[in-house]
Amino acid sequence: MGRQVPSSRTRPTPDAIKQRLFERHETKVRAISHVRDRFQSVLIRDVSSGGIKLEKAFGLVSGDIVTIELLSGRTFQGKVMWSVAPFCGIAFENTLYQHDLLLNAAAKS
Repeated sequence: MGRQVPSSRTRPTPDAIKQRLFERHETKVRAISHVRDRFQSVLIRDVSSGGIKLEKAFGLVSGDIVTIELLSGRTFQGKVMWSVAPFCGIAFENTLYQHDLLLNAAAKS
């Protein structure tokens, strides 16, 4: 058998959702997640200055440090805050600026 992934069936609580500091924008942006020595194709479903929600993100657990690479080659570092397959929430290591191209593209879609 392969390596077992610890269960991380957690979702953001209603209180945590209310405490979010940044406006979220729905989007569909293809990217690649890199964690440990693995990578996989993922879909960014929403984005804010503080983080992203990924779809098709399997095997990621709360606390994982992850690098998200856009198809353009741009990368973001972050930490998995919650994970319920096939979704997970990533908090960015560095907050995006208000006029970041990723945020602007998401706001227009």
